[in-house]
Amino acid sequence: MTNKLVFGLYVNGRKPRGFELAEKIARAVMDNNGVLMSNVGLGLGEQPIDHSELDVLIVLGGDGTLLWVSHECAKYGVPLLGINLGKLGFLAENSLPEVQDMICRIKNGEYFLDKRMMLRVKTEDKEAYALNEAAVLKYDTSRAIELSYSINGEMAEELLCDGILISTPTGSTGYSLSAGGAIVDPGMECLILTPICAHCLSARTIIMDAKNKVSLSLLPDSNKATVAIDGQQVWEINENQRADVEVSEYSCNFIRFERKSFYISFREKLLSKGKL
Repeated sequence: MTNKLVFGLYVNGRKPRGFELAEKIARAVMDNNGVLMSNVGLGLGEQPIDHSELDVLIVLGGDGTLLWVSHECAKYGVPLLGINLGKLGFLAENSLPEVQDMICRIKNGEYFLDKRMMLRVKTEDKEAYALNEAAVLKYDTSRAIELSYSINGEMAEELLCDGILISTPTGSTGYSLSAGGAIVDPGMECLILTPICAHCLSARTIIMDAKNKVSLSLLPDSNKATVAIDGQQVWEINENQRADVEVSEYSCNFIRFERKSFYISFREKLLSKGKL
């Protein structure tokens, strides 16, 4: 397409500060002789986003917005820079350089990549990728479902529950944590299995080797369940169907300007606020 650096700019239109900041970033890209692609019309000659052409994607929003765009970016190896306009911002950055400096540092490669593992989720007729988690959940909110899970084809347990989550370390501070799961350093590679509201005192989180393949099966007494991917993409499965979850061949790379410890983020974003 061109030897100029191609910047993508994805804006969550529901965030009030997003468009004002987007215009500043767009002008900085132009000032640095970059090519701009965006999901919103800024009137600066930008093109629609084509992930296969991007060198970097700047995302204005919260962690939910980053999850939304991460799947496609991972397939094309496009690094993400998240600017937090949400509440917690575990994935997005809170403190960033001034806009012109930020674009110059990206242009000059003055950053490092924070690599995060992803999951590959497959049912009979569908396949998707998850950065945080895959979950099999009850379809009828008034009734629990019966699920079994197998590890590498070996039956492990049957549970009457509201669902089961398989999380990455990145997702351990999300839905998994709310369901009572363990907090895991995102630098690790492992799978985190967490039952949701299980009718069993022994049901606890299991942290397992990332090489394992986990199959979540809906047992015959349960007619239907929901498969949720990062809380955004939803499918249905019926009795005797299953969802297979394993580590994906893709990774998601986040641009960072500072080497900030996960434990500092954990203290600042969770412990100091006292809420999720």
